[in-house]
Amino acid sequence: MALKAGICGIGSFYSSAFARAASGNSEIELKAYAHLEQDETELKNLGMKSRAEFGDQFGIKSYGQVTKMVEAESLDLVFVACPDSVKAAEAINAMNAGTHVYVAKPMCTSLEGANKMISASEKNGVLLSALMPGRDDGVIRAMGERVQAGGIGKVITSRAWIQHGCFGPSTVFEGSGEFGPDQGGIPLSLGFYSADLLLWLIDSPPVRAFAEYDNLATPHSIWMDTGKGIVRFEDGRMGSMDIIFNVSCGAPSWEMEIVGTDGIARAHLDIMEGILWHKEDRGSPRVFYRNQNDTIATGVGRFVRSILDGKELDVTPQHARNVLELCLAWTQSSEENQPVSLPLGA
Repeated sequence: MALKAGICGIGSFYSSAFARAASGNSEIELKAYAHLEQDETELKNLGMKSRAEFGDQFGIKSYGQVTKMVEAESLDLVFVACPDSVKAAEAINAMNAGTHVYVAKPMCTSLEGANKMISASEKNGVLLSALMPGRDDGVIRAMGERVQAGGIGKVITSRAWIQHGCFGPSTVFEGSGEFGPDQGGIPLSLGFYSADLLLWLIDSPPVRAFAEYDNLATPHSIWMDTGKGIVRFEDGRMGSMDIIFNVSCGAPSWEMEIVGTDGIARAHLDIMEGILWHKEDRGSPRVFYRNQNDTIATGVGRFVRSILDGKELDVTPQHARNVLELCLAWTQSSEENQPVSLPLGA
């Protein structure tokens, strides 16, 4: 029997991405969405569909609030894609109404919020997980599984690198649920990729983090566009990350390298593997070959299997919280220009 699902929040890239993934999964019946009373003008300025257009696109019902949606549609699952600053509150509302929750990255913006989300999951006996697109890319997953199986011996160091384009001069930040002034922004949006990959493959608690963040190429942006960071683990091992969001031609790509006692594993993904860049394309490549799996659909599918089959969560809520904590530590380090001890506040 298919899980009845709904979308919470329609002003994000992940709103439509989750809706498409759910619509394409035979074990999910997408029923409704909660627009959270988001202003129509704000949606238009952000280049998003209106409340009515979103519903028409996927043939689903509209509700103002997530609790009403869950109760009226008897939902089993809610995809939370609302603004970062209210993700914790809306996820908790959904879980208190009795439904499982899958949250777009970042999980939320504070450890207090993450802790409350975990408590709500445990109290209501429902599953909670967060999207981590990096590990659901096919080549990175294949590499990770080989590393976890001992393919390169014991991991010594790891490196995660992500480049994801940049903000153009006409970018609207006000009202954006991911990049608005009071949201997670680049440190959490891109930081989640790197932090997840580093914590995923080194099974030791992080104890110290250091990072340098700056805006080097996009003065019109309210966020940093370049970052480098390191993390030291309790057993002495190390990881490093690079965040690059200053490339005007786009060309998104991810890279991960793991050094072990018996070998090295490296995975590089250009998203679009066959590309022709031309002066007449104004920054849009002519893609002639693409072999990347749909990372969001893959993550959604894994979560569905946990609900239906009782499989262990691929991304536990505690892991998502730890990823958030490392991202916050990197941000704090960049602001204070010194290493930060983990756990935060200890």
